[in-house]
Amino acid sequence: PRSTPLYSSAASDVYKRQSHYRHMNCDRYVTHDGIFIIADEKYQNDVINKLGLSRANPVATPITSTRSSDDGPELDAHDTHVFRSVVGSLRYLRAFRPDLGYAVKELSHGLKTPTEQDWLRAKRVGRYLLGTPQTCIFFPRGSQVHGPITATSDSDWAGDSVSRKSTSSGVLEVCGCMIYDLAGSQSIIATSSGEAEFYAGAAVISESLQLREILGFFGIPSGIRWLCDSSVARAISERLGAGRVKHLAIRALWLQERVAKDEVLPVREPTQTNVADLNTKCHPVARFKYLAEKIGLSCLLYTSPSPRDQRGSRMPS
Repeated sequence: PRSTPLYSSAASDVYKRQSHYRHMNCDRYVTHDGIFIIADEKYQNDVINKLGLSRANPVATPITSTRSSDDGPELDAHDTHVFRSVVGSLRYLRAFRPDLGYAVKELSHGLKTPTEQDWLRAKRVGRYLLGTPQTCIFFPRGSQVHGPITATSDSDWAGDSVSRKSTSSGVLEVCGCMIYDLAGSQSIIATSSGEAEFYAGAAVISESLQLREILGFFGIPSGIRWLCDSSVARAISERLGAGRVKHLAIRALWLQERVAKDEVLPVREPTQTNVADLNTKCHPVARFKYLAEKIGLSCLLYTSPSPRDQRGSRMPS
């Protein structure tokens, strides 16, 4: 059997011939083509039930709006407790659902003092989970593991309208399989898009260096290919020192040494095919579907979203 595309309405026949086992609190289905890894459905059901969405209409994307300085009044004590519990469950699911990365990052901003808009954004994520109950990571079967490690990065410059911080997003792949992904706000306020892209690259390369050590422990030597769609970020990495970018954070300049030693190879990646773009911002339905499937997500069973959302209309948060 083959993996079913993430947004196909047809169910996979993975259940017909399978070897199923549980490991580290998630389900794993072994087939001819590879392994499907699915998060414990308990956490997904908790989110849906706590938000009272069991009979809601599913939607095709997890987020359509980000936080702003005018997000309305704060939630009362009861709803605040529920919101924090929901975000806690989503943080667990996020490890197995790269498509939730940006939404969970945005919801985490509201953990201290959640607002009504944070509540609506959480319900949007719950409706998305309702429509993708069996979304999973798929690892295709191969002959053996080998390098190089492909580290793809992207950023959204000053995308946070409250703090004006940029978002870093990255994906690590080995043999075409996604091993790890990240999405988070940068601690430094970047003053240009090229600077933000460089910081995003440094974040994903630091994770790839750890992965390289793990592979080396198993006797698998691996180089690192850094895919980035910013020519400025690649140019900064290929020289030594800040140059004319005087305000560049010194703590990120270690990447230049790694490039100079040929430990990291910067490679141009077109923006259109950059998988790390998935968790940098809100996307239209078509773009979101394309990136989610390209990153390696599959679905064993899928409930179609409402016709209104399939047409790409903006849905309530």
